[in-house]
Amino acid sequence: MNKKLLMAIGAMAIATVLGLIFSQNLSVSAGPDLTEKEVTEKVEAQYPGEITALKLDEQETNPIYEVEIVIDGQGYELVIDGNSGEVLKLEEKWLAKADEKKDMTTDKQKENGDKREASATNKKETDLEMKEKATEDTKETERKTVTAPKQEDAEEAKKEDNEAKKGPNDDSKKQSDERKSTISQEKAIEIALKQFSGVVDDIDLDREDGRLIYEIEIESPEGEAEIEIDAYTGEVLVVDIDLDD
Repeated sequence: MNKKLLMAIGAMAIATVLGLIFSQNLSVSAGPDLTEKEVTEKVEAQYPGEITALKLDEQETNPIYEVEIVIDGQGYELVIDGNSGEVLKLEEKWLAKADEKKDMTTDKQKENGDKREASATNKKETDLEMKEKATEDTKETERKTVTAPKQEDAEEAKKEDNEAKKGPNDDSKKQSDERKSTISQEKAIEIALKQFSGVVDDIDLDREDGRLIYEIEIESPEGEAEIEIDAYTGEVLVVDIDLDD
């Protein structure tokens, strides 16, 4: 009887020891509910700083995460519950040196300066491209204006040629001499653009009181101008500028 009782007590003791070992193994092997990534996201959402270190410290009762973070040059250590994500402890650990703070400020200022310089460079390149395009448009307009003479000028030249065929007279000779003495449209445009920069919109050759005059209209982003030039001498007679408000 005593022998059976001793065997029963021994079996219970062995079962108890095995149960404790099994329970301990389960406790040790069980990891935290939260991963390092999840803890990182929780800390970054609550604290506007830079995480410099993060490690898992598995204790007997509950796993915890130890996190080091720097906020405005001040170092802090956080203790985070590995299962709930609750902040168990927050304490200051170190303070950045004045030189380190100065370096951080200098780096930030340099970064901002680089951004401003890049923005200014881009703006300068855009302005240069726009200026080059405007110059090309002006040259193209001038070329079309010069290569496409006005119909009325052609008709006037034809009329003078017909009169010359009828026979020489003082009037036709005088008109022919005047025709030869007029400046070209290219020259008139060159003179006008010196008075007002822009794009030539129109050019006419009219006779006023026996005097041939080029009437040139120029447009620009600042406004428009109408310029009259003596077709014989190239003298600028009128400059009428209308600037946009």
